[in-house]
Formats: sequence, structure tokens, C-alpha cells
Amino acid sequence: MMAISDHEGVGSSKAAIFTISSNNYMPYTRTLIESSVAHHPDADHFLCLADEEVTLTGFYPDACTIVPVAKVGITELQGFAFRYDIMEFNTAVKPYMFLHLFAAGYDSVIYFDPDIKIYSPLTSVFDLLNRGDNAVFTPHVTRPAENLLPPDDISFMKAGVYNLGFAAFRKSDAVEDVLRWWARRLRYQCLNAQDEGVFVDQKFMDLVPGFLDRTIVLRQTALNVAYWNLSQRELAMDDGAWLVDGEPLVFFHFSGFDPRASEQLSKHTLMFASNNGGSLLGLLDNYKSDLVKNGLGRVPRGNYAFGKFESGASIPLVARKLFREEFPVWDGDPFATFAGYLSAPAAGVANAPQGIVCTNLMKRLWLESPYLRESFNLHDVSGVQGLLHWFLGHAHDAGIDPRLVQPSVDRIASARRRPRRALPSRDSKAIDVSVIGYLRADTGVGEVGRLTLQSFAEGPYNSEGLDVSLNVASTRNNNSCEHLLSESASGRVQIFNINADQLPYVQEGMRDRLRQDAYRICVPFWELSSFPEAWLSAFDRVDEIWAPTRFIQSALISRVNKPVQYMPIALRFDRAKTFERAHFGLPSGRFVFMFSFDFLSFSGRKNPLAVIDAFKLAFGGTSRARDVSLVIKCVNSSLVPGALARLRIAVPTDMDIRFIDGELGRAEMLGLIGCADCVVSLHRSEGLGLLIAEAMALGVPVISTDYSASTELVSDATGFPVDYRLVPLQAGEYPHGEGRVWADPDLCHAAWQMQTVFEGAGTHGPLVGRAKKRLEAEFGLASVQQRQAARLAELGA
Repeated sequence: MMAISDHEGVGSSKAAIFTISSNNYMPYTRTLIESSVAHHPDADHFLCLADEEVTLTGFYPDACTIVPVAKVGITELQGFAFRYDIMEFNTAVKPYMFLHLFAAGYDSVIYFDPDIKIYSPLTSVFDLLNRGDNAVFTPHVTRPAENLLPPDDISFMKAGVYNLGFAAFRKSDAVEDVLRWWARRLRYQCLNAQDEGVFVDQKFMDLVPGFLDRTIVLRQTALNVAYWNLSQRELAMDDGAWLVDGEPLVFFHFSGFDPRASEQLSKHTLMFASNNGGSLLGLLDNYKSDLVKNGLGRVPRGNYAFGKFESGASIPLVARKLFREEFPVWDGDPFATFAGYLSAPAAGVANAPQGIVCTNLMKRLWLESPYLRESFNLHDVSGVQGLLHWFLGHAHDAGIDPRLVQPSVDRIASARRRPRRALPSRDSKAIDVSVIGYLRADTGVGEVGRLTLQSFAEGPYNSEGLDVSLNVASTRNNNSCEHLLSESASGRVQIFNINADQLPYVQEGMRDRLRQDAYRICVPFWELSSFPEAWLSAFDRVDEIWAPTRFIQSALISRVNKPVQYMPIALRFDRAKTFERAHFGLPSGRFVFMFSFDFLSFSGRKNPLAVIDAFKLAFGGTSRARDVSLVIKCVNSSLVPGALARLRIAVPTDMDIRFIDGELGRAEMLGLIGCADCVVSLHRSEGLGLLIAEAMALGVPVISTDYSASTELVSDATGFPVDYRLVPLQAGEYPHGEGRVWADPDLCHAAWQMQTVFEGAGTHGPLVGRAKKRLEAEFGLASVQQRQAARLAELGA
């Protein structure tokens, strides 16, 4: 990247050419900058980065200066960025960057959208600026557009006369007055709202010829060629050069071009100029090749610094709109604090029973949706209750991050804390707590049961464990809690670490070993956001539910009319022994990524193939492939015939991807995790994420799908979350999955995160330190015991 140059630009003035881009658009930005530098090496080039700068080697264009958006003079930048979506924000920055470059001493400044490529020198533009003209624009069309399909004349009347993918200004007092006016307008009104007479920054320029002398409308048809005017122009190739109407093509605007459908000019129109078909397809193919060379397919779309709250929750568009319309001034950083306003009770709705609250976010969703307004009358208690039920069950499908739903879950849980009934009386020799679970099984649910038992045994309660062997397919060789086991469960409180589908069978099969008047609590695990209807009746057999994660609590809170309390498991992972990599056959000189899963936990949910594919995308075909390895630890492959073989087929011969198939003892398993440089979990959904917690406890960086229970551990502050989109489950993918959704992790973002962790090796100490603190604060023994004691005290134990 270049520093600001002191040499003269094109012609007789000091010239700058710039674009504005967020990180997700960098392949386009690199293509633009390369093409501009090739034709104007004497101009200084700038990228205004509407994002936070990343540290990946070679990510940004070399021949330009990066100007962070925080440096262009926008006051109260956080509020400015919060009120706009990514497209609105990038366009709203434009006048500020013009003013910034004029202040830096440039006389002539030209802007291009990043999805433009320059094919010939901008001679006509610089000639106008050098002779003293103030502004140069290009119109969308140069003759009437009476088309049967849009865009047509009416389209341009809505979007604006001039296309602001290109604009050029010469420094003068009059120009800077216009730019400051434009900046004031875009501070609050850079909206994609054509029906309201506004289209981001663009339509304001329709007024400028009336404000500014020597504003030039450059009608040269070889400039700013795009889908909106190509039907009026003749594109051709002659002797290796692109021509428009017989003149050299100066620049083409690939607005709406989708490389995944590269035979189509733009997603914004169905129009296709048949007389330009062959030439156009060649131009599009050439542009796609440029994008691929510059990183297309390797840069995640959603990697945007202003796209999330400080908590990691994605900011929905409805929240930005509410903020923009209701809060022109906000005290503090809305990325840190506005989520609190969204979860606060709304005014002007019926007062419902305790815990039944219509929040500001819920009310705004209601105002924006005709369906919700017709379905729920918020002046009636039943309407508020109905909206809350919809919000808990369907808000995520409507694009609301589950972390924004959790405050409503917490309110309901708090309102239902009253115990269902009194505990049996206590005598001096009574057992306080009996933990019933798969306490000898070498499984995740078995480990959770043991952790639950140990947390009580190390507290002030007389505790015992009752091992369950019913319907256990895995080995039962874990004896770490043997000294705490009993042949019966006589505790006044019985805690069943048994999932809902098996709970009736365990209670019936072990009836003669269970105290019948005990206060019964179930600790269920489930991996989808909606709990199966068929299993809800199992909870009739218990007095309350302890949800081990907030994700599970959210899945149950509106389905069960009894206490559903958040009660995390005390996660402790003591490394009794340290193992060398050689013990597992791992290379000593490579950076090792690791994933582990059980085939019985459904490989479709655990998603090992995604880990392999992301690893290949990150390092395949690069010189770094020789520096990295991926190890996949799996178990119970013999019980799912052919599944492991199908994974092996996906492994390329030129990359080091290896499998460890079979049982490992607890010490060995923790030792294997400790040997890794990074743990990767691209799950579709998790009820807890034990592997993730183990890695965090051992100081290993974690890459994890930013969905389900893993979000309670991994955030940008504690790890490397991976973006996703919700997809419907297919038939047979998971029990009771019909009509449900889960995450499809963004492999491009996962690969990006792998590269980030690899390139930052040795610098992740602060992050893994925060991860350990997070784990200790939420799932540490002292914290969990305090929660357990508080709840048992409420029960009368």
C-alpha cells in the first residue's frame, strides 16, 4: 500500500482516484484498483475502508492507500454506521471521502464504485477537470428508455438521473459547499427508499446542476456502460480491444453481476441485448476471471465489522430502521447498548401477567408486519401473549438473532421460579441429591452426568449417583465417579441427566430403585431450536427442567408450562497427563487443526465434511498447504457402515488430512485436543458443544459455527465465529427434524477464519485468555455451584 504521494497527478492538477468498500467486496475492489492503476499510474489511488482492517497477508490492493472510515471526519461514527445497512453505509461515506482528499491537497478527485473495471484512460474526464469544470457526471441513459422491461424511463426517475458509481469533482469553494450539503443529507437520509423519493446518495445529485456552475453531464457512450444502458449501445471486440459504438470502452459498471450466474449481465434486470450477446458474454467471462484471480470465493460475504452488536448478535434491518427513525441522537455506542433498548418493555400495549412482555423489538416487528398486526391485538392481553409465543418460536426464521430473543426467555423463566411442590422432609442421614445418568458411559451425555454429580459431591450436599445402562450402545469403561455411585436413588431431589426420549423408559425400568416422592428435575439435551412435540409428555414425569444451555432453555420455555431454569453444567477438564504429538502420529512441524465427533451423534449435524471442505478451500493449492494438517477424531464408525469411507473420498492426496478412528480414554482425548493448534467445529446445531468447551479450557483457539449453544462460549472476543444461513432439514437428516431448520455454515468464512488463526499463530494469547475467563465465569465450578445452591434453597433443600 502506498502513502499519500507528493507528485503531480494526471494533467496539470494533483489527482486522486478512490473507491469505497467493505472487506466482503475486496475481490471487486482489487480488480478496480488494478485496472485504474494500469491506465493512470500517475494518479494516487485510495481505498476508503468502510469496515475494520484485517491482517491477512495480501488481502488489500497493493497500489493504493487505505483510509479507514474512522479517519474521514464523520462525527459520532458508531451511530452513523448503526443506522444504515452495508450498502447504505458505503454510499453515505462518499462526500466525506471527497472532502478528506481535498483537504489532503488534491485538486481533482474521481470516485468509482468497486464493481467497475477501467479499460481505457479517463482522458475526457481529466480534460474537463483540468480546464476548470467543477463536476462531471454520467447519465444512466442518453436517450429515452421506452422498454417493455425495466429499467425504463420511470426506473431512472425513481433512481436518479445520474449514476453515482462514478463522480468527479474539482476542488473549489463552491464544490466543497455542495459536498458539505451532500454530507449533511447523507448523515440521516442515505436510504434505499425509491418509493419515498430517495435512493441512497444518488438522487441528491439530480439537484447539483442547479446549485453548481460548470457541472458537466458527460454523454460519451463509452463511459459507465452497464445493464441500464447497454441495450442502447453496441459492444464489440476488435483486435483485442473492447469497443462501444466504435470507440474504445473506457469503463464498464458490472452492477448486479453475479459470478455464480455469469451468463447474465445483472440480477437487476431480465433484459439481454441479443445483438451484443457474444461480445457481452466474453466481457463477463473476462471480468469473472479477474475476480477469481483477486480472491472471489475466498472472501466471506458477511465479514462486516458493523454488522453485529457487541454481543455478537447480528443486527436486524428492523433495528437499524427503528434506531434511525426514533433516535437521531443516541447517548453512547449503539453497538453496545441498543440491544438493551430492543429488549425493554414497549409502551402502549396491554399489561400482561408477569413474564409476558411485549418488547420494543417485538412491537417494531409487529408494526412492520401486516400478518402480525392482523393476528395479534396488542391492546389485549391475549394478543401480547400470542405475539410473545410467535416471537419465541419464529423470530429466528424472520431474521432475528437468537441472542436478541434470550431476554424474553429470561423474563418468563424468572416468572416461573416458584417450585411446583414442596420437597420431602429431611432427616440428618438423608441424601440431598441423587444424580441419575449414564455415569459409566464414554459419551458426551455420560460426561455431562459425571460433571453434574461431581459439582454436587464437592458442594455442601449429601450426594450420590445412579448409573443407567438401559439402551446404551457405547462402551461403559469410565470409572471416574465409581466412588460416588449407589445402587438406588434415595435423594430428596433427583436430577435426571437423561434426554426426554429416554426419560419414561428409565423411570419405569428403574422404578424400584428410585425414591417415588422425590422432587424430580430433568436435565435434557436437544440440538435443534424447536423441541419435538412427541417428547413433551415426558416432562409430565418431572417437577421442573434445568436447561444446561440457554439455547435449550429457549427451545423449551414456550412448550412446557412449568419451571424451565437455566442451569449450566460445571465444565472441568483437568489434563491428568500431557501427550506429545508423536503419541497420536501427528506431525511436529505443522499447524494442526482438529475436529472430533461421534457417528452416533449424526454426522450430518456434526458436519465433518464441512471441516474438510473449508480446510481445502483455505489452504488447497497454496504454498501453505505443506505447513498445515487436519486431524479428525471419530468414534463408532463401524455402527454407520460406509460413512467414514465417504469422508475419506473427500480428502485430496496433496493435503495432510488424517483420521483417528476409535475410542480414546479421557486423558488421551484431552491430550489430543491439547496437541492441536486450533479446534474447528462447523456443526449445524449444538446443544452444548463439549469439544468447544474442552478446547477453550485447554487454551486452544476455537473456530465455531455462530449458531446454537456454541454462541454461549464463542464470540469475536473469545474465538472465531463462522457465519451461517438457516436451511430446512431434509427428510431423514435428524430425528424429528421435519419442518425444522438448522445452520449451514459459510465455508468461505470458515476458510477465512482458518487462515486468520494460522497467520496469527503465536498472537492469540489474549483471546484464549478471555475464552478461559468466559468458560470459568459461566461454566466454572464455583459459578455453577452458586446457581445450584440458590435454586435448591428456593426448593427448600
